[in-house]
Amino acid sequence: MDGTTNAGGDRSLAPDGGDSHIDTGESTLEVDATDGRQEPIPSERSSGSAAKQPLDSDEVYCWSCGVPIKSAAEICPKCGVRQRPPPSTGQEKSPGLAALASAVWTGAGQIYNGEVGKGIALMVLMFFSALATLVLIGLITTPLIWGYSIYDAYRTAEQTNQKSTRPTNEF
Repeated sequence: MDGTTNAGGDRSLAPDGGDSHIDTGESTLEVDATDGRQEPIPSERSSGSAAKQPLDSDEVYCWSCGVPIKSAAEICPKCGVRQRPPPSTGQEKSPGLAALASAVWTGAGQIYNGEVGKGIALMVLMFFSALATLVLIGLITTPLIWGYSIYDAYRTAEQTNQKSTRPTNEF
């Protein structure tokens, strides 16, 4: 160091005028205390740019740092980045309760299943269909919408339960 300081005067500058405390990505040397040998240690920044190594049958590359990891790993041991979503802790949905909710109030079963937009849309559609009974077309559309709402709530609850119990190996 030549003792040069930056405009604030609080940090030393490197001879080229840059900040001497910025990591340049170069490797450092570590001295083994037992025999005095020096071994290069790559910095954190240079580890991600290493050439890809061949994979074993149960390995994949970390999508963040590119290091080979076990395919079952949820978190990369090198960089700590999550590789797959955490296991689902959601409650199972009762298909019977979802169908009953839609039978009592059209769209309530969809809201119970977590499909709030679909539930509200069915409620609005049912409202206009009920109004359309004044011109007789609602006598056909209202039972169809009501029946669809019950069927869809039941089917969606069953599918949600099947997805939550099925083991996933893909992200």
